[in-house]
Amino acid sequence: MTIFSGQTYLQKHSFCKQVLKKAPKKGLKVVIVIPCYAEKGLLDTLNSLEKNPKQNFETEVIIVLNAGEHASDAVLALNQQTEKEFEQWIKSGKKSHSYFLLKKEDLPKKHAGVGLARKIGMDEAVGRFELAEEKEGIILCLDADSAVAENYIEAVYRHFQNKPKSEACSIYFEHPLSGNEFEADVYRGIIYYELFLRYYIEGLRYAGHPYAFHTIGSSMAVRSSAYEKQNGMNRRKAGEDFYFLMKYIVDGKLSECNATSVFPSPRPADHVPFGTGKAIIKWMEGERKSYPAYDPRIFDLLKSFIDQVPDLYRRKAPVIEDVMRTFLQEQDFEANVEEMMKHVRDEASFVKRFFKWFNGLKVLKLVHYLQEHGYPDQPIEGVAEEVLRKRYADVKKGLSAKDLLLIYREKQGN
Repeated sequence: MTIFSGQTYLQKHSFCKQVLKKAPKKGLKVVIVIPCYAEKGLLDTLNSLEKNPKQNFETEVIIVLNAGEHASDAVLALNQQTEKEFEQWIKSGKKSHSYFLLKKEDLPKKHAGVGLARKIGMDEAVGRFELAEEKEGIILCLDADSAVAENYIEAVYRHFQNKPKSEACSIYFEHPLSGNEFEADVYRGIIYYELFLRYYIEGLRYAGHPYAFHTIGSSMAVRSSAYEKQNGMNRRKAGEDFYFLMKYIVDGKLSECNATSVFPSPRPADHVPFGTGKAIIKWMEGERKSYPAYDPRIFDLLKSFIDQVPDLYRRKAPVIEDVMRTFLQEQDFEANVEEMMKHVRDEASFVKRFFKWFNGLKVLKLVHYLQEHGYPDQPIEGVAEEVLRKRYADVKKGLSAKDLLLIYREKQGN
């Protein structure tokens, strides 16, 4: 009998006991995990998955219907309605994939949230692959309000087949920019918000930072074996996706899957402290005239500094602005560089080690520091266009936020 590392992982790191004990169908390769909390659109997401044709392998979908022990009656009522709708949907006809709903409504107040819900589902996926004796199964993370393209399952599976060294991937996404489900200003707000997300990533790429990836919880996937190796998902109530994918980014094991798309909802929501839903609420409560974004001079400073990173190995002090020098001093920059030098053999290994320290979180802290010390936010249309023009010479001037977003999508989706 084959011994799998999954059992050891589950014994050490799972939050709760496995629920699904019955062996999966032969040929299980993909498990899709969907946390669901006070949602109304789960069936739309499931119907989009059903538009994905059955492959020559098996796919399971695990929905984690969750709430904290402190949840309100309104939340529990919405969950109960979702459970009934799901049961009716399952009975409504034959399905291309296998679906399971796990009800977890007694999560401790301290940890209850999307991170723990994802963890419960992803740990369950590990158990499913263990039962299937499949070490290289793929765990896809989705949200209950995020539809997918009709080639979603096949494209992500083939992506990992074609990139054997990739342990996790960030999947291309597009928020709906029009429709009848929300008022017009919600769709206008999501144009600005998605443009902001893409502007930041493009700014990092312009600066030359090697860790410029989108980290969206509804648009990511990981090999089950790699998930176990990194001790699984964290329990953060927000930002769980950023911290989770950062593990693979710093090891150079994250790739981008742009051959398909996820379509996250633009709906306003306040059950997490930041993210899409919170950003749209803030937009709807504000003046709705424009959207603030980081001063592009920040990316110029970052680029100048990153260009000098190899010089650090040669003991050459970087030429940087005083405000950035102050930030680096607060981060014990010199002591960290000296420590790195003790553990590297050449310039290439130094640079790799340096960016494990100067990672995405450190850069974001720097950006926020500069934001508060002389580099205030600017209207997004102007700065998004400026960074695009620095990256691509063929960009026109005076474009609208929507036109800029469409260009960003095109550039980042290739």
